[in-house]
Amino acid sequence: MYIFNGFGTGNLNSNVDVFDLENRIWLENIDTPTLPDPKSGASSCLMTGPSDITTGIYFWGGDGGQNPNKIQIYDLANQEFQTNGTNIGENREYASANCYDGKVYLWGGRPASGIATNQLDIYDARLNQLETGSIHNGGTARFGHTASLHKGKIYIWGGRVSQTGRTNSLDIYDIQSVFFYQSHYNNFHQYDFFYQ
Repeated sequence: MYIFNGFGTGNLNSNVDVFDLENRIWLENIDTPTLPDPKSGASSCLMTGPSDITTGIYFWGGDGGQNPNKIQIYDLANQEFQTNGTNIGENREYASANCYDGKVYLWGGRPASGIATNQLDIYDARLNQLETGSIHNGGTARFGHTASLHKGKIYIWGGRVSQTGRTNSLDIYDIQSVFFYQSHYNNFHQYDFFYQ
């Protein structure tokens, strides 16, 4: 498990810490780089394929939506940061990122305006380009939520809808069908939009 970014003990963390899950120990004798521009509230996901793109941790956003909105990569094979990536829509903090089939799905979060969003940006790592726009948006606008990928669907749960308001709603984004569902008491209702 690779850990970097974040805020603790009064400072942003620029180190890369590695925890060996199999042996349950922190690896201290490995040479890892220092992140040149650490931030808090960033989103990340592990990209493991296809084989024609960089295998690594893709990360973006953070710090109140004030940071440059570039995709950055921690290249696992070469143990180095690639920080000059493609610009991604509107920078946000406390969004979620899920990697699937060569694409990064960046959803929700809180931009510099401070208002929760339901914006979905899709970064294609193979083409090094971004798909964005209101046609992709859906689900309950929120930040600080969880988002887990399972069998081509992203399950988005919990989080904040404002600085003081919270939600325990569940939205599901179906990557193949390209639309959102929302859960209401274990019944799923398709949102009133879809696109091809």
